[in-house]
Amino acid sequence: MLAAEEWQKYEEDYLQYGVELEPEVEPEPQKGPEKKRKKKKAASSYRVTAGGRLAILSLIAIIAFCAALFIGFQAWKSNINYHIYELTQQEKELSGDIDNLNVDLNSNNQLDKIETYAQQHLGMTYPMQEQYVYVVKLKGTSEVNSYIASLAASQRGAAIQKDITAAEAASRLLS
Repeated sequence: MLAAEEWQKYEEDYLQYGVELEPEVEPEPQKGPEKKRKKKKAASSYRVTAGGRLAILSLIAIIAFCAALFIGFQAWKSNINYHIYELTQQEKELSGDIDNLNVDLNSNNQLDKIETYAQQHLGMTYPMQEQYVYVVKLKGTSEVNSYIASLAASQRGAAIQKDITAAEAASRLLS
């Protein structure tokens, strides 16, 4: 609106309503004590009683307890996750150590290295031709039969047939 139009509206309101420039509102007739009761009820509905205050404080305390419990569980969870991470790192380190030991074992397990170690450090040599003993030549001799009998007697739980001796059973196995 323009300033002139506003001034004109102001003058019209002045002439119509007077100094207050607003229409007068007639008060509603009161019907007695009922009207006062309604006002009291409306005013009292905004008031908080002691029981209501206790309920509100209890609700706030429960919410604060739940929040603290949630934060505690989150801290516990992160602590467990950290321990899992540490154990995973240890597992990776041990797995690497195992791999390194397997490589060392495989490299030291070669027969050439074993043979050279036995010859150099333990003083072992191959047997001469006259030191070989063939088992087939000893088969059935009293020496072998007595040795087999002593083995059979020393080993408990070996199933032996009753009609043959331990020496005969051993000689059957050799043939």
